[in-house]
Amino acid sequence: MDIVLIKDQKPFPIEVKFGKLDFDGLKAFAKKFNINEGHIISSAIEQKHETDGRTFYAVPAFKFLLK
Repeated sequence: MDIVLIKDQKPFPIEVKFGKLDFDGLKAFAKKFNINEGHIISSAIEQKHETDGRTFYAVPAFKFLLK
């Protein structure tokens, strides 16, 4: 995990990727800490990935920084 923020008393995981997206690290972190959401900051890819009742978002860096 590259960054972990605390949001509403829960960990909020963020991975930074350049190139191919890999959700395995986020999935493992979410399972271990019983959370349902995480983000990947990418260079240009925007994607929503749902698995095991959890949602992971890939967001281009410029959009993430605008939030």
